[in-house]
Amino acid sequence: MTISKILSNLRWPFFLAYAVFLYIAFTLPVEQIPASVYQINDKLLHFLSFLIFALLAFQAFSHSASRVFSAYAESKSSVLSLSYGAFLEMIQKTTPGRIASINDWLADALGVLTAFLLFLFQKTKP
Repeated sequence: MTISKILSNLRWPFFLAYAVFLYIAFTLPVEQIPASVYQINDKLLHFLSFLIFALLAFQAFSHSASRVFSAYAESKSSVLSLSYGAFLEMIQKTTPGRIASINDWLADALGVLTAFLLFLFQKTKP
């Protein structure tokens, strides 16, 4: 089995593992977040987190053997990514020291939009 085939088989596990990582990261109480993280712009972290999440989703969906996932992969993975961002923001309301913010979700959405455009650009290349 080639490295390419192995990596191809890991698309869904990478995507799902990253989803779990984001859930943990976004629901940590404030006092458990390392101080070094606060030195990074919060909106930039949201943007980058969901840029990566959406790119992983696009890869998992578009290369799925099931047409349920692969048909309209860019649209389905975008909707899932936006919904997951909204879900994480709502969950933060219940986390000590954290708040839900529409601006954080908009940064998530900008990351998803950027991933969507990158995916479409890559898809249209000859």
